Amino acid sequence: MDSDFSAHSIGFFTDDDLPGLEIRSSSYRRCSFTPHTHDTWSVSMVLSGEGRFTRRGTTHAIGRGHIALIPPEEVHSCNPGSESPWSYLMFHLSDRLFRKAFEDLLGKHSCDPVFPSPVVSDPKIHCLMVGLFELVKNGATRLEKEEALFTFLRELLLRHTNLAGEKLPETHEPRTVRLIKGYLANNLEKNISMDELSDITGVSVYHMLSVFRRTVGIPPHAYQIQMRIKEARKLLLKGYSIVDAALATGFYDQSHLTKKFKPSVGLTPRRYIRAHRTS
Repeated sequence: MDSDFSAHSIGFFTDDDLPGLEIRSSSYRRCSFTPHTHDTWSVSMVLSGEGRFTRRGTTHAIGRGHIALIPPEEVHSCNPGSESPWSYLMFHLSDRLFRKAFEDLLGKHSCDPVFPSPVVSDPKIHCLMVGLFELVKNGATRLEKEEALFTFLRELLLRHTNLAGEKLPETHEPRTVRLIKGYLANNLEKNISMDELSDITGVSVYHMLSVFRRTVGIPPHAYQIQMRIKEARKLLLKGYSIVDAALATGFYDQSHLTKKFKPSVGLTPRRYIRAHRTS
């Protein structure tokens, strides 16, 4: 039994009829997720227990029925309360799927989707998420699953994004941050130095580090680790061995990947593979 993730059960569910959706079903008694990011739009709903959700430096107490809304690449963490049993569903929605639904509802592409509130309580969304999960888990017909997915997306977008008409703060990612993110993503296996990042951005190391940390919420090294873990997950599900996935994504060896992988994903790489196979 793991010491940091005890009494836990995790399953990943995907469906060929619903490309762009991955559902994670998780139960923990105690865990310690480090701040991390997803490359998807993520919607996490607490089924039981109480916990703490941190996004943009603010921590929210959440319990049964609360829904955490997380845009792509936004640093966050979500953990149960002390010794508290905890279970939740998390829907990972690809950017393509989410934006298409947003644009279809809007009728034109005049703005980007935004979640104004990081945590909401919405019984209707709760029921739609549970219903869609049951359909995927039990192998319903394609039409039934698609109807459930599109209904969920429609209600989520209309009720909890800027489609709802809420005034949103203007946010602009600095050029320095965009350049660093791009460089790190394109050089996952490379041992990058601060001087390299300073050179590609054209600003001093100290200014670059300050801007990146203030904008993203974590320093470049931590962001690089998140990018490496995301790519390693993809390679593992393609059939790469753990050691090959580690070396291909810039980790020293299998042990190094495992050490960084578990606090971010909640499972070791080996158990992550098994969870997908079981699903």
